Amino acid sequence: MFAFAPAATAAPHYYDVRIFSFDGTRLMATVFLPEGASATNRVPFVLMTHGWAGERIATPTGHVATLLNAGYGVLTWDSRGFGASAGEVMLNSPDYEVKDVQRLVDYVATSIPAAQRTGNDPVVGMAGGSYAGGIQLLAAAFDPRIDAIAPEIAWNDLAESLAPNGVPKLYWTSLLFGAGLEASCVNARNGDAPGALVGAMSPHTRPTTGCQTSDLAAYYARVHATNSVPDDVRAALEYRSPKTYMSSINVPTLLLQGFPDTLFDVNQAVANYDGIKANGAPVKLWLYDGGHGHPEGPALPNTQGNLIGSVVVNWFDRYLKGDTSVNTGAPVQYYAGGAWHTATAWPDPAATVGTKSQGGVPALIQGPVTGGPPSSFTTKLADGPATLAGPASVSFKATGNGVEGILFLSLGVQTAAGVTVANAQVQPVRFPIAPGSMTSVSTQLVNVEASIPEGGALVLTFGTFHRDYDGNRVPGYVNIEDVQISWTTK
Repeated sequence: MFAFAPAATAAPHYYDVRIFSFDGTRLMATVFLPEGASATNRVPFVLMTHGWAGERIATPTGHVATLLNAGYGVLTWDSRGFGASAGEVMLNSPDYEVKDVQRLVDYVATSIPAAQRTGNDPVVGMAGGSYAGGIQLLAAAFDPRIDAIAPEIAWNDLAESLAPNGVPKLYWTSLLFGAGLEASCVNARNGDAPGALVGAMSPHTRPTTGCQTSDLAAYYARVHATNSVPDDVRAALEYRSPKTYMSSINVPTLLLQGFPDTLFDVNQAVANYDGIKANGAPVKLWLYDGGHGHPEGPALPNTQGNLIGSVVVNWFDRYLKGDTSVNTGAPVQYYAGGAWHTATAWPDPAATVGTKSQGGVPALIQGPVTGGPPSSFTTKLADGPATLAGPASVSFKATGNGVEGILFLSLGVQTAAGVTVANAQVQPVRFPIAPGSMTSVSTQLVNVEASIPEGGALVLTFGTFHRDYDGNRVPGYVNIEDVQISWTTK
């Protein structure tokens, strides 16, 4: 899910290689050299893998062609356990996939004569989206030889991405687990030779080559059995999260994220942006209208996707080639209301007209928090015309009976035709409920952009059910009141 501007087919030299990682695991890779690259005309290199359950680009097309045409060497590889690479899929673990990247950097430094380098330190960047985006941030935290990265639609906190506020994303986790299991275990069945069996595939034996670690199956089963994220599972996911190593990510970083992305939303990129900015490294936040979208929905329009290639090349020209004449633009660029905007920070300081508060409004969820059709409550927050771009914070007070409540909050644009949820984003919250007890609840909603037309309104919606999530399983009722919201508008 990484779209780039169409590029003319380059005329490079390229070849496949087997690179053996720190533990002997075979990684299949393809090396691309742009026209004219040689030991006497060395070029910077960009490393790029693929999305979850995918395979490397093995021909000079797409993003590879864009980079080649811009004068970069490229090394693509099948991540551990996927494609033609061996090993168990360890979910971008610092102990495995990150060490694989370090071995690939070693290879560029020592085995590609055309790679630009100082001693054994090559000039290396990384690009790619989703699973290929997460590994960039993690690898940059562990290997100082990586000079610049451009992760798209990646995560900051994997636990919160898959289960915000501890409520699992049923659709996404099911899709990812199933797709990953199928893609990785095909490799285990095939092995080095067609039809060869590599690793034991008995359900009672942990696979040793070319399949997902059995830990992932255990995580998946326990999360959905308990409708929560057990502490040890959260710790394992955070171990694979850039947020854990944020203080060590000090390379120039271009963060590309999509407002409608319902897997890794804009909040994840903003957290990475804030952390890297605090470290003092150059960082840019580029927010567009693409991303992962919805597992069952149509492909996102991604009308800005054709710009991504040029934005990435521009970033690498500045920070890999060291061309100080290159202008990488404002620290923040975002697409909202059908137009591009620039800003010095996020949220956009120029777009702030003050904090709005919806206080003292009684709001009642009439109906069970589990079972039956969803109950909902909608309250109007602002009239159009206006453009919304940024985060919103919501707080309310809840009473009820049962054990706990899970509600799903979203911002939407209300017109005569009904309510359209902004960027299809929803934020779940869970909280204890008990007769005679009032609970104060607060959460930050997902960063969104939305246009409110004349005669329309911005509304906040509470629901007791959402098809993308594991929801309420314990019967009960919940009442909410004193809804407060603050947001940034333009």
